[in-house]
Amino acid sequence: EGVELLSASATHRLGHLGGWGGYEKLATAAYARSAGEVVRARVEWLVKGHGGIEIRAESTRIGCVRESLAV
Repeated sequence: EGVELLSASATHRLGHLGGWGGYEKLATAAYARSAGEVVRARVEWLVKGHGGIEIRAESTRIGCVRESLAV
């Protein structure tokens, strides 16, 4: 409440992100690396106002992570 989304979409599909639970390739055993796959993605939203927002990331395999932020 009190925050307006100015971006085109509130939802973004990132597709498959490779990796084995981390993106530090030097700290991961050689056999566990996902060679050539993207292991991170960046998403941005433009919002206006004062209040709070909740960002949620979901995956079929790992479930859901939520973060609440004050604007």
